[in-house]
Amino acid sequence: MAKQRRNIVDNYSNSLNAFILKDKKKVFGNLVLTDNYCQFTDENNDISKFSYNIIETVISTHSEKVSLIAKAKSYIWLTYHNTNSDKYYIEEDVNAVIKEFNARKTYVIKETARLKKESELRRKEEERRLAEEKRKIEVQQILSAKNTRINKILTKIKYSNNEVSFDDKITSLNKSAVAYITENPRRILGLPCDATIETANSSFERFKKLSRIGAIESFDSEFKLYGLKAPKRDISICQKALTDCKALDYSFFWFIGEMALIGWISQEYRNEFACDGIRFANYDIFLAMYLYLLVTDPKFKNKTDWQNVFEYINLIYANGSINLLKSRIAEDKNFDLSEKEILDSFKKAILKPVYELINVSNTESLLRLYLILSAINKKTFVELETKLPAKITSDFNETANSFSKIVEQYDKNPSATNLRSVEKSYNDFKAKYSNLLKYFEAIFGTQSTRLTMLKDKYKSTTWGLMAAYNNHDSKDEAIGLANELYKIASDEEKNNIRFTFGIKAVKYAENKPADAEFDILGDNYYNGENGYEQDYFKAFSFYEKAANNGNMYSMNSLGICYEEGKGTSQNEIIAAMWYENAYLKGNPDGAYNLAECYYNGTGKTKDIQKALNLWIEAAKMGHPTAANRGKQVLDNLQAELELQKLAVKTHRLSQHNHYNLGYQMPIAETIIVEVDLNYSANVYLMNEDNYALYTDGDNFEYYGGRANQSPYRIKIPYSDFWHLVVDNGDDDMTGIISTVHTRTFNF
Repeated sequence: MAKQRRNIVDNYSNSLNAFILKDKKKVFGNLVLTDNYCQFTDENNDISKFSYNIIETVISTHSEKVSLIAKAKSYIWLTYHNTNSDKYYIEEDVNAVIKEFNARKTYVIKETARLKKESELRRKEEERRLAEEKRKIEVQQILSAKNTRINKILTKIKYSNNEVSFDDKITSLNKSAVAYITENPRRILGLPCDATIETANSSFERFKKLSRIGAIESFDSEFKLYGLKAPKRDISICQKALTDCKALDYSFFWFIGEMALIGWISQEYRNEFACDGIRFANYDIFLAMYLYLLVTDPKFKNKTDWQNVFEYINLIYANGSINLLKSRIAEDKNFDLSEKEILDSFKKAILKPVYELINVSNTESLLRLYLILSAINKKTFVELETKLPAKITSDFNETANSFSKIVEQYDKNPSATNLRSVEKSYNDFKAKYSNLLKYFEAIFGTQSTRLTMLKDKYKSTTWGLMAAYNNHDSKDEAIGLANELYKIASDEEKNNIRFTFGIKAVKYAENKPADAEFDILGDNYYNGENGYEQDYFKAFSFYEKAANNGNMYSMNSLGICYEEGKGTSQNEIIAAMWYENAYLKGNPDGAYNLAECYYNGTGKTKDIQKALNLWIEAAKMGHPTAANRGKQVLDNLQAELELQKLAVKTHRLSQHNHYNLGYQMPIAETIIVEVDLNYSANVYLMNEDNYALYTDGDNFEYYGGRANQSPYRIKIPYSDFWHLVVDNGDDDMTGIISTVHTRTFNF
């Protein structure tokens, strides 16, 4: 114990200026420390000796203080050392000294924790700042490259003389929607979207002059829309356009750069809309894509491009991109509007063409739009998403009601002609029901209220045709529908069917058909084997019958048909749904194919972890290659991570300056590392363990950061073996020169 005391004290002095308390008065003198006792000599050369032993030692590098308590008989010897002075005294009141010591010890612990927390916060803030700077540079580089490409594309289009006409694609279906752009008042007046009222008045004056000489059709402007015939113009139309220019809505439906009016007809130009990600798109290209889709795809078949358009609208509204929207508005009315007014006006205006299409779209188009919006799943389109199911259901109910009216006519006059009308109306209804059923299951789930309502409507309509057949003595057709209805009928309805047609007539519905036979027939037609000609449509039909009866193999086969578009229209969402149904029934192929959906992001949101879990499940079910497939994906991911780490390690080892600072002990003084640089660089101060992590390509902890000035100084925080590294991040060290010095300060 004495050895420990001596090591600490010997760092300073064995002969110390001190005082003791006698009769509550301080007596100054000199204190000499030995291994077994301390000797105090006062100013009168009176000598006192005290034996002692160490009680506790506290060392704090952050506060640069050492406190030592030693007990000498009834005394406590307390030592403070700090940057201001050395103080030693012997105190008779033992409890008071212990209390003071504990208070100081608590302070040191709290201060150490506070300084460590502040250091961590500074480090994180520096990391955040560097990441933000890097992000800004990357964004600027992407935008610069994008603008260069766009300018090249537009220049090529301008001089190609290869104009495409889209006039024949504007029909009664999309005319009202397209009109928001084609009949924009700024197009009529030949102005950009940010033109002021003063500029609009000047343009109108030109029209008045041309009108006087009957040459208004000769008006020309840089802001004419290629690919579509010029808008109709006369003085009254131009007068109305001048008035409409004051409305905010029209600003969001017109271009700010005249070259975009040429570029919209080019696929290469439109591809720039999403090639670097929607967040890097500019508004003119967005408008070009929007116009192109309104003209060429009013039925929402191009899922990817429509989804990108809606994503961009959501990006502007959700992020509150006020500066972008203000750039589309003339300065003379820009500042009369609040930010909320601008955002709300944009959202309300920009979706008007879509609402126009909804009003004239068929059920299938509406369902496609609903799936597109569901994939985005943003609050921006809540109103639109709410309207769509109601419109879809309304259209379906109209078809069902139309069928009911035809059935009523048949009941009044049960002729063969009227029965054929009932059949035709039912076939139209069933075709719409089949499409709705697939989409409703994919969108709302198999247990949704909407799906239940849909099936109830189908049941009542099918019941109507069954009754018509039965009344017309078409027993076979009636029994066929009775078997179909029996599977979804309530107990009371089943009793009615049995009572009407007899138990034998519905035995297949009661006992379920041999779905395995349907599955085999489906395989025969799909593969063109066992004497059957290949016919994907027949194969799909048999698979559907078997799957609807619970056959897990046909469920998987249906998924393949939908995924590859064989025997039915291609639909990855419905394909994934059938794979999932097959998996839940216990089919290992279904589990395997569902894993592929998650891995590739087809029909399901990409999720590699779910894919790996499903391959494991498929292997447990007995799939022969699922385990290897999962291992292959896992190995590829691991190899990719290792390659990335190797690249980082190689770069770091060859592109950094290293300075071994050795063991540094900033107990009695402050040690500063000073780095001189000729260019900006990263400066990292790290201990032995973190330097090993750095050179191995791993994440590491450090003090310091990006040095943008020279010299750059870092304080050594505590005693340890220290290393200093200078590097340039992902770039090389060409031209960067650094020198390092350590400086010690005693206060």
